[in-house]
Amino acid sequence: MSFRFHKQIPILSLFHRANVPQSVNALKFLRDHPVIQKQMATLEVSTNPPTRTQLETITQYLGGGYTASKLVEGAKGVDDAVKIVAEDASKLNVPFLVEWEGGKVVLGGDKDRLEHLLEEIRKAA
Repeated sequence: MSFRFHKQIPILSLFHRANVPQSVNALKFLRDHPVIQKQMATLEVSTNPPTRTQLETITQYLGGGYTASKLVEGAKGVDDAVKIVAEDASKLNVPFLVEWEGGKVVLGGDKDRLEHLLEEIRKAA
């Protein structure tokens, strides 16, 4: 008799805006990708900005609070990013994809980097 622990399916969150062409292209690429099609990962699409807690986590994945400026135009830290996005959500630099369990972020919808992340998920499945 063998006991196996079931692996959790990775959750990917795409922070997206339909009026940003890169974001639309990234969403189409992700939805059409075999890893998503074969349900090796769950894709969540958020048109809302990340919460404060999510921003803290994402900036940690990127290397620390100073990286908030990569996510929010003009931000000097997480507190600043939260304030700026609350005033003007268009300052959020979408698209970006977060793989929560693995602590990875792909900024800007770069298809090569998206493919690399999805390939890592496929190999681990």
